Order: sequence, then C-alpha cells, then structure tokens
Amino acid sequence: MIAGKALACFLAAALSSQAGEVVGWKAPLAWVARDLPAQGAGLEGKLTPPEPSVFFLPSDELMELRFAELFGQALALDWVVWNARSGMLVAKGEIDNLSRLEELLKLNQMPSQCRIVVELFDVPPGGGPPGGKLALGLSAFGRSGTVLTASTQGATGELKFEAGPISGPSGTSISLPLQVSGRRAGGTTLEATTLLHLSAGQPWWVAHDFEGTKGLDVVVTGFVELIDGTALQQTRWIQSGKEMLPLAAQLRPELRALGEAGFLVVRPFSPSDLGPDPAQPADPFAKVPEETNGPLESLKVVSTPEPLRSMLPHRMMDMHDWAGALMVDLKLDESPRFAAFDPLRQQLVVWFATLADADIFSQLFRDGCQTNEMIAATIDGRGQSRIVGKNGCKLYLARLDEHAKPLRALTVEPTLASTVGIIDLRLHYSNEKDASLSTLVTAAAGEPLELALGNQAGERSSLRICLEVLGKP
Repeated sequence: MIAGKALACFLAAALSSQAGEVVGWKAPLAWVARDLPAQGAGLEGKLTPPEPSVFFLPSDELMELRFAELFGQALALDWVVWNARSGMLVAKGEIDNLSRLEELLKLNQMPSQCRIVVELFDVPPGGGPPGGKLALGLSAFGRSGTVLTASTQGATGELKFEAGPISGPSGTSISLPLQVSGRRAGGTTLEATTLLHLSAGQPWWVAHDFEGTKGLDVVVTGFVELIDGTALQQTRWIQSGKEMLPLAAQLRPELRALGEAGFLVVRPFSPSDLGPDPAQPADPFAKVPEETNGPLESLKVVSTPEPLRSMLPHRMMDMHDWAGALMVDLKLDESPRFAAFDPLRQQLVVWFATLADADIFSQLFRDGCQTNEMIAATIDGRGQSRIVGKNGCKLYLARLDEHAKPLRALTVEPTLASTVGIIDLRLHYSNEKDASLSTLVTAAAGEPLELALGNQAGERSSLRICLEVLGKP
C-alpha cells in the first residue's frame, strides 16, 4: 500500500514538471552508447530518476549519457538517461533538440526485420467476411528486401507462401508481393498472387473463395520489428500527463473534420522542404555556415491550441508564417488558424476554419498517379471469389482440384481512373464447368456491374463484379 501511494505521488509530481517534453526511445544501450567512452564523462551509471515521469519507477536505476564530447557540441537538453528496466533512452527538452538527438544517435536506423503472418480461415456459413474457424496459420521473419518462403502441412491441411516484404518509412507500412496457396484436408486449394501495401500490424482480408456451402479466406498481417521483437511503431513514446503516447510517423496526407472547430490538414513533411530552393544554383564563393539544426534553426517552439490538444498534446515548431504565405500565393483571404511541424512524427499540421480552405491547401500535397490504394475485386456467379491488391497491379485467384487443375480462375487488373470513383478493369474469368470471359470495362467503385448473362434451356445465370477502393494504409 505504501509503495502504491509513493508511486501515485511520484506520477502526480510529474504533472507539475517545468516546460519541455519528455520522450522515450526503445533502444539497447549498446546502440545508444556505441560511440561513447566506456568510462568518464560519456557514461555514468546508477542514478536515481532526474525527476518524476511516467517513464520511471521510483526504484529505477539509470545511466546518464553525455554527448558533448562525442558530437563536439552540447545539446540543449535537460537530461538524457538510459533505463535498464524498460530498455529505453529517455530525454527531456524542447521538441527540436529531442529531434536532433534522435538524428545524431540514428535511432531510426536500428536493425529491423519484417514478420509476415498468413492465416487460413474457413468461410463462415452463408459467406461474408472472415469470422469462421482458423484452419492454419504460418509466419516467417526476414530482412526487408529479401524473399521469404514458408510452408506447413498436417492433418488439417496445407499452407504455403512466398513473400518479398519491403518496409516503409519508420516501419509503419510494408509493400508485399505475395503468392499464397492453402487447402483444407480433402478439399480444394485456394491459390492467389497479389501485391499489397499494408499498415504494419493491421490484418487485411486478402483472398476469399466460396463455393456456396464452404470455402476459404486468407488474412495477411505484416509487422516491422527490432531484433528483440519490439514493433517499430512501439519504439518512440512521449509523455502526456499520466500517459505515454506512441509517436507514430504520418504516412499520408489526411484531412480531418473537427466539428465546429474547423478542419485539420495533416501530411508527411521533411525539414528539407524548408531549405533553399533546389532550383537555384548554389553560390560556390559563399561562406560555409557553421553547423546548425538546419531549417529548424529559424523556427520557434509553440504549444498547440486547446481545440487540438487532445490529438496533439505536445509542443511543435511554429510554421504559421510559412503556411500563411502559401495561402496568399493561392489568393485566399483567410490564413490558417494554426500551422506547425512535428519533427518527431515528421508531419505538418495546419488548422483551418473552413472546409474550402483546408481542401485547397491539401490539394498542394495530393499524390500523383502512383498511389498505394488497395482495391478489392469481388466476383459472383457460381460461388464467390474476392481478391485484394494494389491499384494498377495484376491480381490472380484460383480454385484448384486435387490434381492442381483450375476449377475457377480470376485474373483482374483494376486501375483508378482520373475521375474520382471510377475504376478501369481488365479481367479474365474462367469456370471449368461452363463459362469464360475476357473483357475491359469501366466500373463505378462500390457498384455491382453485370459482366455476362447466360441462358441454357431456360436456366439463367449471370456473372457480376463489384470493385471497392479500400484506401491507403
């Protein structure tokens, strides 16, 4: 009971700490202190917590890290320690200096690998999304950019896959070429080939083959992890009141409605976007400036306004003048209410009063034609087939008999058209019993399209397809 009260007092005191953010990075001591001297000013051990924080317990023994000798400069941080209990480097200071520490220690370059999990489910009665019994599961580890192959078989069936995962920035996404084959004992085989773009840690329903009474679903999940198994999205944290909040990188531009408070544009951003215009040639006679924090040097640290604080609780770098100048160039009357750069999440945040202004601003950062949207193609006829893959890619799904002969095969190549909500589709379908079709059509996303209609001795049959845009991870 006494220990519980002591911990409560310890955390309560953390709320009254002075200005500055407290950030923790999951990182082994061998990495963060690899260039420091083993003794003396660089590394000093067995310290008590420098102040109350959610990153510490009162009994923690910490090691203080001093980087001035290593980097030839003193970082303006209140303190930097390594916590042996949690395996975390924890530092306090302004957000720009914390970002500088992360850069100098190359904390975003720690060795990592991909883990791919493929699961085979029985289709629930009546069809529908995965919700049936897990038949088989298989996972494999490997470095980004390498080919993984794995297989398992037993009394319940067989599952095998080949994948070539490539991890995205900050380990938040994975590009995944995938070939998978699975079957239940005594049943038909589902075979699929696709290219996926996954959010790390998020399961995706990738393939579905339903004969009307039974069938199989394939669900795929990708992870990017440190060599100790820690997911990369769980390696950076920031203190907010009594909580530790993850600092996940922003993957793509996003426009968020805030109710009566207005609208928020959030997008990936790099400090290099603030640097000199690359189109202007460099002056070979210009004096080389002393090393600074780069473009961040001219920005001041600001707190987020109250309507945004629940989403963005920590301080950021003020970019109101920069965003306001862009709005003037766009000939809009109203400047944004707030604009700031988050150097740890590498994201730009701009707050507008109206949807019109927010939408126009977000258009500046809209992706080109090479997008990561995923498209699901579902075809109904004799049973149902569904395959998911990246926009513009050729996707394949087949049902095979015990001799590996295709009973039903579907090849699709869906491509988003320039008109929003329209998809161009190249398709080849064959059914071993009675039908085949090759065509190129244009379809509205989310709207079923009848591709073919048959009539044999008065018995009518049809082939329909529905395309869904699933968005970017």
